[in-house]
Amino acid sequence: MLYTVHTSFEARDNETGFMRRWCKTEKIEAPDKLTAKTIAWHHIADSGEYSFVTYGSQNARASSRK
Repeated sequence: MLYTVHTSFEARDNETGFMRRWCKTEKIEAPDKLTAKTIAWHHIADSGEYSFVTYGSQNARASSRK
């Protein structure tokens, strides 16, 4: 099933060096909501784009294919 996962987190802004709140929304194919959330979190943590990442909140809902 396709899920739209919205993740909020804090990470260091590489330009200023200060911590700031970020959010990322992506569509993920997964068998259930928990798996979709886990995949989304790993995409953020393993991307190398963000440093000093602190998890905020996450929401997943069933999505249509567009």
